[in-house]
Amino acid sequence: MKEKPVWPISLSIVLVTSALATYYILLSYPDTGNSSQNNYTTFLINKIFAFEGLLLLSFSYITVRFPKISSGSRPDYLLPKFLGLAGALFTFVHVVLSLEILNPFFFPKLFTHGVLNPRGIGSLVSGMTAFVFILLPAYGSFHTIRSGLTHRQWKKMQRTGYLGLLTFLIHAAVLDGNTGFIQAAIPAGCLRRRRQPSSWH
Repeated sequence: MKEKPVWPISLSIVLVTSALATYYILLSYPDTGNSSQNNYTTFLINKIFAFEGLLLLSFSYITVRFPKISSGSRPDYLLPKFLGLAGALFTFVHVVLSLEILNPFFFPKLFTHGVLNPRGIGSLVSGMTAFVFILLPAYGSFHTIRSGLTHRQWKKMQRTGYLGLLTFLIHAAVLDGNTGFIQAAIPAGCLRRRRQPSSWH
């Protein structure tokens, strides 16, 4: 029996989660006119890519638990693989954009007198650690790499993604002391709790 292609559902998940991430971030961080349009746009895109990366990586490890959804009878788990690689790509862009706009205006809680404080250092360390853990399973997803590993070695490499998700959440908690980044993302909650420029982080 011919297997159904997984790209339609992969693309649908990416588009739907992208729309949800964009909606949530736009409601949570309204433009108040206190920053340049270019920097504000970069700030928003950075937040969207971070949230989208977290969603896709989470879906990747959720769908791998449901073989009939993720890959049918195939052992290569194509849907989790595509979602994981997409999540790693979004996370990579988030890292690049974060370094570009890392300054006291956008992240005031991470700086003291213009220098990174312990919270800022903790945020950077946890974020980069999460990124490394996320890259490992993405790296092992390529056929040329996977073919050189035993199944046991490959599974161990893929499981580092769980550590990536955990440290990703630690990074978000350190960055935002009240974990607003991952709090109630329902529209009503967003409307009740719109952020002000002084609380951007």
